[in-house]
Amino acid sequence: MRRWIGAGVLAAVAIGGAACGGGGSDVEATRDGAPATGAALAEAATRTSDAGTGRVEVTMRLTAGLSDVGPGAVELTGSGAFDTQAQRSSMALAMDGVLGMLGNGEGDGEDGGAGVAFETVTDGAVVYVRSPASGVVIDGGDRWVRLDPDELAAEAGARGADPSIVEDLDQLAAPMPVLDPAALLDWLTAAGAEVTVVGAER
Repeated sequence: MRRWIGAGVLAAVAIGGAACGGGGSDVEATRDGAPATGAALAEAATRTSDAGTGRVEVTMRLTAGLSDVGPGAVELTGSGAFDTQAQRSSMALAMDGVLGMLGNGEGDGEDGGAGVAFETVTDGAVVYVRSPASGVVIDGGDRWVRLDPDELAAEAGARGADPSIVEDLDQLAAPMPVLDPAALLDWLTAAGAEVTVVGAER
């Protein structure tokens, strides 16, 4: 079960942009193949953040920094909604390449990985994860798994875990940037993302 909880955490962290130092990731976002200006992206993110609530659609490809867990890349797509004032969000996520990345070696993709579907809900720093995928499930996919960084850090510390692990868990205790579009934009820019325009506001 821990393996799939780990995959769920990866989904939530990837979508929230909670990157933990070093390595980095290649993140691509596309729209008509035309590069978007930083000013236009910043303006769009600010308008979305000011609105307080909204819906999001995300497509990400993560490659760099994953060599230690397996070959290939992780393709992640998702859609959901957020409320910046309440610090809550919900996302439906699909990841390809996860099984290959985790070393199962199953699936038909070039990297030997199959797809995994997840649902995530965030409430502040707390993340709830559920996988309805048959054959790749968390406790049969019948219940949500609650992940609280504060509680995980305290438990890790009590068990004498490496201090760096406890520190990483503490860093995750801040509300995820997916609840703040401007923060997500800052993370993508810092990660060296190649962002292209995919549409205009109507």
